[in-house]
Amino acid sequence: MRSLILASSSPYRQKRLTDAGIAFSSISPDIDESAMENEHAEALSLRLATQKAEKVASKYQSGLVVGSDQVASVLLTSGDKRLEKPHTFHKAKQQLLACSGKRVIFYTALCVIDIAAKKQSAFVERVDVQFKTLSESQIDTYLHIDQPLDCAGSFKMEKAGIFLFESIRSNDPNALIGIPMIALAKSLAELGHDIFDFSFVT
Repeated sequence: MRSLILASSSPYRQKRLTDAGIAFSSISPDIDESAMENEHAEALSLRLATQKAEKVASKYQSGLVVGSDQVASVLLTSGDKRLEKPHTFHKAKQQLLACSGKRVIFYTALCVIDIAAKKQSAFVERVDVQFKTLSESQIDTYLHIDQPLDCAGSFKMEKAGIFLFESIRSNDPNALIGIPMIALAKSLAELGHDIFDFSFVT
């Protein structure tokens, strides 16, 4: 079986691959994820996904490495504001209050490197999310349900977070969970591999 290496320690990305029946190993890339001055969210997501994949690929002689990164920004009249992982209840509440009634754009980048062939393929999946107008009480209740303190945007779409939205527009809603699965299959195909070759289901 071919070796697929996920350049991430994210439990959400790992679970998505596992749920899809994909066999893989994972390693944390440990890179500086700071944004450059005036760097657009889309460019940042692609740069970080690529750096993650390249960092892990440098440790191996063969195999395929998958790097992914997500950057979100809420569209405000004063300009776009990037959303971070909140880490605290207070910051999560402030983020959701800022998103209430607003449109938020999520850019989830993917970079796949075929180490032996010295080739790579990259995609950026855009997801447009329209948030409902939320009350403080609704936000407090939601945060206690999902505890999304380690999630950019302060929600878990695959859980109760879906109820925060008015609509989602995307070619691949999986991207909101952290890894665009359709893009993963496309990237592997571009590099001459079939996604089903990595299945642990026999």
